[in-house]
Amino acid sequence: MKLFYFISSFIITAMLSGCGGEQKSDTSSNQGDIFTQEKIIATDLNLVPKAHTNLITLTWTGIEGAQEYLVYRLQSGDLQAYVESNANATTFSFATNGQQTYQVWVEALDEMSEVINSSENMTVTSAQPNVEIALDQGDF
Repeated sequence: MKLFYFISSFIITAMLSGCGGEQKSDTSSNQGDIFTQEKIIATDLNLVPKAHTNLITLTWTGIEGAQEYLVYRLQSGDLQAYVESNANATTFSFATNGQQTYQVWVEALDEMSEVINSSENMTVTSAQPNVEIALDQGDF
């Protein structure tokens, strides 16, 4: 009877956990306990891109429980985003070649490599490098 109660509780819990808009985590203090659900509070990553000459820097708020962050960047005209892993850091920079526009976003992954949070997709354009023009007035 206990096994039936445990299995039916597990099935009902599994069915209900996918119905709401909030994430839940099953927790138990002992191996024989029936699982209880604990709400995981989602916090926005607050992605902030900064454009420099030939460089883009991204910073974001760390998320509790995140073991790794994936940084995505998609350059204008590309079909697939470039992805880099950024373990436990909340800053990432990449070089550009002149003035280029990118879509950027970050995903937080837990210890099971599952996405637990994602930033908004943002557009950032690297700064145009300063070009000095020499005025030689025709003399070489």
